[in-house]
Amino acid sequence: MSGQGWKYAAAAIVLLAGCGDPLRDVDRLSDIETVSPPENARAITANVSTTQRPGFFGMLFGNSDQGQGGPRVPPQEDAVARALEDATREQPPEPTNAAAPPPSRAGGLFGGLFGGGAAARTEPITVRTPTRPGRVGNGPDSQQIASGEKLPFGEIARVCDLRRSDRGTKIGEAGGITLWDPFPNSTAPRPHYLTGFPDGCARSFTAALAMFGAADMHETTRYSASGPYDAVDQAYEDVKSRVCRARRGQPCGDKMPRLERQLAFVSAYDSFGNSTNSAAFLIHAGKVLAATRRDR
Repeated sequence: MSGQGWKYAAAAIVLLAGCGDPLRDVDRLSDIETVSPPENARAITANVSTTQRPGFFGMLFGNSDQGQGGPRVPPQEDAVARALEDATREQPPEPTNAAAPPPSRAGGLFGGLFGGGAAARTEPITVRTPTRPGRVGNGPDSQQIASGEKLPFGEIARVCDLRRSDRGTKIGEAGGITLWDPFPNSTAPRPHYLTGFPDGCARSFTAALAMFGAADMHETTRYSASGPYDAVDQAYEDVKSRVCRARRGQPCGDKMPRLERQLAFVSAYDSFGNSTNSAAFLIHAGKVLAATRRDR
């Protein structure tokens, strides 16, 4: 080896000696005394490593498996669940004496969820039935009878079970009231009917012959006679004074058409021919004001 080669070899040896072992001052693991971990460390480590997040509903309602070997939620979520549970316990209990709501029919998934699919609400159906015979109010027609019943002559009563087919023949109309005769070819006293009243019930009276009268004819007959005023006469004067602004015993005047649109006179006779017994009924604005029997 030449002199130059020995120089290079010597320099390499010096360089390697200067580097040495870099870990010579560090303790080796085999030389360190180890300490065994606690017995429950493995169990804790296993629980932590296998814990899964319970999700939104798990956080909201808690986990029923805690303390029974099941998975545990993280401390933050566990605290939220405990707070919700405490708030629920603080709410007052529902009263036990409240009436339970009636069971509703199944309405499907969305019906049960939102309440709109429950059994359909049904409104009660009102069926109009005839009132049992008796008395209604205190007017001349306060008595109520059954259809077809015959009243004493001069009386008038309500009939709420009269069928349309039993009204008979239409005789006339006045003041919104219609007169019907079930047996127009008969001459015997029989029930007659009046319709057009606000309560929907007909009015019945007995007569062999019946017709509507006129207000101006009534004034002519009444004011030319000197006899006492009966119930129909007095009721007419009361209505005339309000509608016509006329004093007692004075004609209605130019407001007579208005009065006749609201008024109905009904004249009834107990027999055909030269009858001396008659009855009169005064109806104003759908209300029977007076009834009287006039025997001569």
